[in-house]
Order: sequence, then structure tokens, then C-alpha cells
Amino acid sequence: METFSIGYVILSYQRALLDAVTPELRAVVVDIDKDTKILYSRFYYDGDVPEETIDLWSCVETEASASLGPDCRVDGNIERLDYPQKIPCHGHLAYLRKEENLCVDNSQLKTPIFTYKDLKQLLKKSKQKHQQKYQEIINFEEFIGYSINRETGEKIKTSWGIIHQLKDKMHIIPAFPGRIKDLRDKYVIAYALLSAQNALLGRVTPELRSVVVDFCEEKKLLYIHMYYDGKSSKEHLDMWESVILETWADLGHECLIDKGIKRLDFPKEELFRGRYAYLRKERT
Repeated sequence: METFSIGYVILSYQRALLDAVTPELRAVVVDIDKDTKILYSRFYYDGDVPEETIDLWSCVETEASASLGPDCRVDGNIERLDYPQKIPCHGHLAYLRKEENLCVDNSQLKTPIFTYKDLKQLLKKSKQKHQQKYQEIINFEEFIGYSINRETGEKIKTSWGIIHQLKDKMHIIPAFPGRIKDLRDKYVIAYALLSAQNALLGRVTPELRSVVVDFCEEKKLLYIHMYYDGKSSKEHLDMWESVILETWADLGHECLIDKGIKRLDFPKEELFRGRYAYLRKERT
């Protein structure tokens, strides 16, 4: 992955934001100008935030920009923007918390695009062929929509997808139709982290403690586990299940999965494996 690229920038912010996300942080928006080597960085929060937290977010910006090399210059700002004011999004979202009403354009979320006109008919045909396999990547054998290349933003036509049954409806998540090696063998874990980052946009609540991701190249196995504390609604659990399935779909039909969503009340800690895709700042 090219160092001064938007994918690399988002990974850098994902890493720098670990243990720095508080409930007040609404969004982080980034962009780059390759010609001038300028990194644009905007943090938006609401409510009263202590100076200590502002300093923490400033350190996030410094850490993320440092990974882009000595020639990188930063055009950054940390701004109070109370909900429900719309978040200016001239760039790419590195972070977005869940809010009651989405305050960014839907196109910024870059979710897989399901275009098949008759969902019920597709599910009926799938049931006849696949015995209605839920949460498996299956081939519908006809065009159903587009998966998104997380590094380039390219839309990829696909017949593969995952049937996801929610509380009161079913939907299909289009999946990457190619082979894992097409995602660049040595960078599959980075690609998985990018996928998880995108899937988490607009789905982070104060209860979510961490998201852990790993990938075993030998077994072609994606490991993704999410941890939260306190009581969580069925709506939130379904939402986090969507995060997991969208990340899996991005890696394609060759990939197996080890997944889980577990209540883990603070200050308990999980047995860590892999890398964090998200880690909230814990209360002290």
C-alpha cells in the first residue's frame, strides 16, 4: 500500500485513535493532497470537553501524520459541532459515532451496494439452491450488486453475497467475488482492518469497548470479535453483527470466519489476539 494514500492515512488514524475515542467525539474527517503533501484533518465533537481530551486528539493527529513521512504537512483543526448539526465531510471518514439521525451523506459510508430489484424472489431462488444458508458467502449465480475495494474505492460487480437475517427483515450484503490473493497477499490484515474501519462508521456506541481483528493466511481465516459492556439492545447487537459480516464480505468467498460479540464489563479484559480495529478510551 502506498504510504501517501488515503487507505494508508485511514489506517494511521485508526491506529492512532486507539484508546482515544470518547462519547463526545462525533467524527474524524481526513483527506490528502498528493501534489503538495498536505494532510487535511478535522475532528468534530459536541458538548463540553476538557482540555486534556483536546490535547489527546491533537496527539492522535500528530501520531497519524508522523507515519506519512517528514515531508507531510498538516492542515488540522479540532472543532466543537454540537449534534444535530451536519458534519462537513469534504474528504473521507476515519471515524463516525452512531447518532440517532445520520448527520453525513450516505455516500460517505461506502457500504456494499445491493441493486437486485426483487429481494424476495432472489431469496426464494436461493432457498431452493442453498437451503437458505444464513451468514455464509454464497454465489447467487447472477448479478446482485457491487462490493467496494477498500483501498481504491472501486465498485466491483458481484454475484456473491451474505444473507443476513435481522430482527424483522432480511437483507443481502454483496461480497467480493475474487480470490484473497487478489487483495495482495501480504496486506490482507491491513485490508481487513480497512474493511472493519469502514463497517464501523456510524455504528460506534459508548458501550462498545473494542473490536479485535486478525487473519490467518494459511487457513484463510478472518478473526473478528467485538466486546461491549453493560446491557445492549437487540438493535445494537444486530448492527454490530452487520459490521462483522460486511468486513467478512469484503474479503470474499474464499475466506472463513471466526466471529463473536461478547459482553465484557469494564474493567475486565479480553484475551487479546490480533490487532485492534477499535478501542475506546476507558473511564478511569
